[in-house]
Amino acid sequence: MSKTALILAGGKSTRMGFDKTRLRFGDRRLIDVVIDHLRPNVDDLIVVSNHPEEWLDLVGVRIVTDAHPGQGPLGGIFSGLLASTSRHNIVVGCDMPFLNPLVLDYLWSLRNWGDVIVPLTHSVLAPVCAVYDRGVLAVLAQALHAGERQVMGVYPKLNVHYVREEELRPYDPDLHSLHNINTPADYEEGLKIWATRSH
Repeated sequence: MSKTALILAGGKSTRMGFDKTRLRFGDRRLIDVVIDHLRPNVDDLIVVSNHPEEWLDLVGVRIVTDAHPGQGPLGGIFSGLLASTSRHNIVVGCDMPFLNPLVLDYLWSLRNWGDVIVPLTHSVLAPVCAVYDRGVLAVLAQALHAGERQVMGVYPKLNVHYVREEELRPYDPDLHSLHNINTPADYEEGLKIWATRSH
């Protein structure tokens, strides 16, 4: 069974004020760090972007144009699933520098438990650190046609399996896998975490 990872890189980075995928962690861009976490454990890597020409330097990655630009992560997930040849797909944001392969492996192990396998901690639902069945495409298409932009807005129409915090902590005690870089403050916090780790 093939395993595909979809990296959503189509956001406007409005809270950051500039393209956050090019933030530096050590000597690498944020998107390169995310790719490095995923590459050893998947058969296919897809980056979904509104500006595919910006990522021509990425090696061993398929670049897909967002078919619904401006429709948020929901449009990105739809576009990535449409391009994928795998039934099950790991979906992550381009702004998650601390993805833990053990967490992703655990989510993947539950892939047959629902249309979507998504972490739900005490503080956050993580729809862009989740596993999606390609069979959800029709529901996503209907939602996008109706103007829906929120991923969670389609969950009531799907069989969603929520993975609780206590299930994830054995693999990632601090749940840093779910840490997104959305604001300058997030970046500062991310750099502090990065500095405590060996790379």
